[in-house]
Amino acid sequence: MTTHTSPDALRAERFAAYLDEDPANPLLLADACDAALAAGLHDAAEAHIRTAEALRLDPSMWRLRRARLCIVQR
Repeated sequence: MTTHTSPDALRAERFAAYLDEDPANPLLLADACDAALAAGLHDAAEAHIRTAEALRLDPSMWRLRRARLCIVQR
């Protein structure tokens, strides 16, 4: 049996690997969160949002991502 990983999930994995090298990069963190949301990786998106909030990155941008996460979780 062959498993198929969606392009969004693969993209999210790539961004997660990049974040291992540069965890406080705001643009990379935003891209990683968006990719995780697109792939339905809610736990990963939540982790990215928490990191951004801890770093005090652009609050309005991250509130929007948190709202998107809440919407897709319901």
